[in-house]
Amino acid sequence: MKTKSCNIFLAGGGNAEESQLLDVQFVKMLDLAKPVVYVPNAIAGYSIVCHYKPEHDAETRKLSKIFGQSLIAIPENTGGHVAGNSITAHGTEPIFIFGNAEVETVSPLGATTL
Repeated sequence: MKTKSCNIFLAGGGNAEESQLLDVQFVKMLDLAKPVVYVPNAIAGYSIVCHYKPEHDAETRKLSKIFGQSLIAIPENTGGHVAGNSITAHGTEPIFIFGNAEVETVSPLGATTL
């Protein structure tokens, strides 16, 4: 059975100019032959924290425990491109993935496996 893949781009906010820059970066990555989903605040299997600030670390860890799942924390001026089982950070700030007792940092233009 053939399965379809999709790309998801998560944007963490910012002003209009910053949002346009993230959109331009996303469009450059598109493979127009594949299905695309543009979702600002959610991805299956993970909970999303948008507008994340490092001073919210304790609250974000607590939410991860309450939900019993990993959280993808996206600060302002940052977006994430999810393709297959990996996420790539785009923008000026890293993405943080809160899971169990660990926090993984994905630097801008860096990627990690989800």
